[in-house]
Amino acid sequence: MKLFVILGFPPIDIFIIRNNEFKIATKNCTNKRLDGSLRVSELPPPSERFPLNLVNYRKSIENNFPVVCFTDGRKINTKVGLAFVIFQDFIEIETRQFRIRDECSVFQAELLCIAQAVSWICNNEILSSNFLICSDSLSSLCALNNINSQNKLIVKTHINLNFLRNRGVQVFFSFVRGHSGIYVNERAD
Repeated sequence: MKLFVILGFPPIDIFIIRNNEFKIATKNCTNKRLDGSLRVSELPPPSERFPLNLVNYRKSIENNFPVVCFTDGRKINTKVGLAFVIFQDFIEIETRQFRIRDECSVFQAELLCIAQAVSWICNNEILSSNFLICSDSLSSLCALNNINSQNKLIVKTHINLNFLRNRGVQVFFSFVRGHSGIYVNERAD
């Protein structure tokens, strides 16, 4: 909480009241919609789903990627939200925060946050041909690495990643331990 004050963020309840994206995400995001499974006939062909490009996180890894995104999903008391922060050449260029329904789990928030980050890359692919998404959710990265998943959110993320791959854009993923003192990851927290 002190970090929010130091960085000049308003209290989360005031931010939610003022931020339309939070309101829209809260209305449109239901537990059922996030956890739903697709029928086999609705899945993309196996040739269009690939495992994630996983890389080990180390301090200087950002030097290899012009655009780096840090994601975080969180449940505080009974409120669930997510945020991601985009850095281009070590400069923060974008921050997105969303509030989702209280019934959602932290896993769903983490997965949705990664999906939102991939969607952001789809809309901003001209920035680079190599992107790195860092997440402190190993379970979300493992779930996304499952190319046989029928989870709607995972499939949608795979479709977006395939779209980017076909356009020559590579998206790499890395696991970053949460609350490990990495400043850029703390920004997403």
